[in-house]
Amino acid sequence: MNNSNHYFSADPKSEIILHQINYSAGARDFTFTSASGVFSKSAVDDGSDALIRTILAHRQSAGILLDLGCGYGVIGISLSSLLGCRAVLCDINPRAVELAGQNCRANGADARAVLSDGFSEIEGCFDIIATNPPIRAGKDVFFGWFEQAPGYLVQGGSFWCVIRKKQGAPSAREKLAEVFGNCEIMNRDKGYYVLMSRKG
Repeated sequence: MNNSNHYFSADPKSEIILHQINYSAGARDFTFTSASGVFSKSAVDDGSDALIRTILAHRQSAGILLDLGCGYGVIGISLSSLLGCRAVLCDINPRAVELAGQNCRANGADARAVLSDGFSEIEGCFDIIATNPPIRAGKDVFFGWFEQAPGYLVQGGSFWCVIRKKQGAPSAREKLAEVFGNCEIMNRDKGYYVLMSRKG
């Protein structure tokens, strides 16, 4: 695939074709605008859905959440709205960030979208960091996120990610356990593992 047209791109070149996506979680309906050149442009992917539902099942509240590699904002907006918390959404892809910002406003989320290569433009610490990492970008990218994540979590904060078993969930679990000293499989759904590590 041409890197310029990959969703994990700082400069997507593909023609902008908009899509409207309806999504329901936690007894709430959301509407998202997506577009060509961003991840899972036509529907909320099964991994993000599993991550959202698993966090909702295990968390009642959170102070502030980071959606790392947010795409058009499904994870951060859904969790911000349903947990009643503030959220920061970030992505390297400016098209995704623009869409995420629009979707924050359209869904009334207490959230903002930031253009950031991983944690590069992120400040402060979070109660939850959640990510559906860009697997095709390679382990060097998202393992780097794992290594940096503790520095952006409050004590007792949690890092959540979702990865397909066949795309490296076991090795991701090992890496998170190495970085945090702990990693639990919180859910298995449709071939996806939802993993959680806690700081401290």
